[in-house]
Amino acid sequence: MLTNTLVVFKDIFESSPIGMAIVSTDGKFLTVNSKIAALLGYSEKKLSHLTLEEVIHPEDIGKLNLYLSNLTANKINTVSIKLRLIHKQGDSILAALGISMAKNENGLDDFFVFQVKDSTLETVSEEDLQNERLLLRTVIDNIPHSIYCKDTSGRKFLANLKELEYTGVNSEKELLGKTDFDFYPKEIAEKFTADDNIVIKTGKPVLNREEYFIDKNGQKKWLLTSKIPLRDTNGVIVGLVGIGHDITDRILAKEKIDKRNKQLSKLNAEKDKFYSIIAHDLKNPAGSVSNFLELLISDYEEMSEEEKKLYIKYSYDASKRLTELLLDLLNWGRISRGLIEITKTKINLPNLVGKIKELFLPTASEKNITIDISNCEAVIYSDENMLNTVLRNLISNAIKFTEKDGKIIISYSTDHKHHYISVQDTGVGIPKEKINDLFKIDKVTTTKGTDQEIGTGLGLPTACEFIKKCNGEINVNSKLGVGSEFIVKLPI
Repeated sequence: MLTNTLVVFKDIFESSPIGMAIVSTDGKFLTVNSKIAALLGYSEKKLSHLTLEEVIHPEDIGKLNLYLSNLTANKINTVSIKLRLIHKQGDSILAALGISMAKNENGLDDFFVFQVKDSTLETVSEEDLQNERLLLRTVIDNIPHSIYCKDTSGRKFLANLKELEYTGVNSEKELLGKTDFDFYPKEIAEKFTADDNIVIKTGKPVLNREEYFIDKNGQKKWLLTSKIPLRDTNGVIVGLVGIGHDITDRILAKEKIDKRNKQLSKLNAEKDKFYSIIAHDLKNPAGSVSNFLELLISDYEEMSEEEKKLYIKYSYDASKRLTELLLDLLNWGRISRGLIEITKTKINLPNLVGKIKELFLPTASEKNITIDISNCEAVIYSDENMLNTVLRNLISNAIKFTEKDGKIIISYSTDHKHHYISVQDTGVGIPKEKINDLFKIDKVTTTKGTDQEIGTGLGLPTACEFIKKCNGEINVNSKLGVGSEFIVKLPI
């Protein structure tokens, strides 16, 4: 009975009006009939010694292997596809293939059964197909969004003009068969590939994902991307279709708005601080001057000489504080509005520091504080007025927060790339949690000195902005009970 069945099968196999072949799971022809041999231009014996890869068009091998792997994994029972075969003479033949998996007597996968039909002369003419392709291509290329197709390995096999522009190539030929790793930095390509794998493995689309890439000019571009699985007529996922809409202008507009909002928040904080200073700090010294002078005018005849001198000193101290506050307000207002320009000149640092020391000697002497400027030999090219203001502020603060009999050291060093001017004191030090807020206008608070001295609170923020204008920075080292060091860093 088995012998008769085999005879019948062989007769059907040989007399079939279409090409038939038995192929092993590793792609070798085991048996072929005369029709498929004639279609490919070989003898049956010669064809039996070839493999699938030798008769399938190179661009279609990946597609065929995908279907065969799905058959082997029992994901599908049969396959009906069209692909190109290679004739012995090298010509391409469009063929319709029907493929199924046959099993041996143990139920294990043993071989594939191929049925092959020449589709070159089917009813739809090549001219009609070409017109349809041309129409579709015209639509795809003129859509103002990026459109591309990838196979299951991430290789692109279609790309419209916008995608070519994004990728930075001149023709589709330069892009075909390549992956994102050939055009984008590794980090970006890995992210794109991760999304691709989700679509291909799960069959679920990725919709409206915001992502960026770096274009051929090195510019950052943002896309609103959707990726959907590409299925064939058998429902098998053979790749994906991607669509990218350029949203760079929208992202940049949002970033601009966010930046502007931050600037407005900062301006509001500065405005609130200004109002606080004007309402409180400015009112107190102005009121003190007025009150002391009023007492002098009304009770001058009854006052002793000592009382008169005392009220005059009080008036002087209050007017001095008022002047300092007005100058700080003026400087901060000018620099925050960008009204101060840098004028660089050669600065003899010992002369500059020496003049500042003379200015503060009376104040330092009241607390018996010594000021050491012995290590300041240098010539610096920067804005002298700004550096003068900064150093005066730092030395004033050092005196203010140093106990009696303390010491202040102003010194210079360089690493041949930057100038470093240090103002170091043996004062009370600054709590660690407050150091980061020293230069922020919206965090400014007025702290009394060791002799109850009162400052404006604007000196350090103003000094910081001055040094930034000179392309430098101010760094702080401090330890409670030991002292503080402010280091002005300027480029050479």
